[in-house]
Amino acid sequence: MKPRVISTVRTSLNVKTAKNAKTASKSSKFDPICRAARLPLTIQRRTVYEVLSKMRNHPTADQVYIEARKVLPSLSRTSVFRILDILAQRKLIQRVVTPNSTARYEAKMAPHSHTICSQCGLVTDWDGYKRLPVPKDAPKKFHSTDVTATILGLCDKCYVQNKKAGIF
Repeated sequence: MKPRVISTVRTSLNVKTAKNAKTASKSSKFDPICRAARLPLTIQRRTVYEVLSKMRNHPTADQVYIEARKVLPSLSRTSVFRILDILAQRKLIQRVVTPNSTARYEAKMAPHSHTICSQCGLVTDWDGYKRLPVPKDAPKKFHSTDVTATILGLCDKCYVQNKKAGIF
């Protein structure tokens, strides 16, 4: 009887695992992106990418890690940082560099620029300039692949706080 019970449990787990795998592959937009980049597809990469693609706040790697752990509890912080780095290097996600040196990430790959609050760090997308021209005085033997703008300033909330404090 015992081998039979174990066999039944294994079969049940295999069916559940197969159903989860089918569901995950159907719902994942990441699979074709990964294949096109010739990047091996793993559940960890898929989880990090899908979590990031749902976040609209230009999260830090730590914020992605916190959300990804809700989906895949066994995911390590180091893995999330490494996955974000690999995806950014392969141009599957964007790394947004902020003045305080904290990298933020986004899955939005359409050309756009950013506004960054130099006080609170709020990063917002700005579609005003989809693609900036290369400056005329750029080095002659330089071939541009992309030119974007980052506008530094204060978000409305920080501006109002500073105004009330008499800074402006």
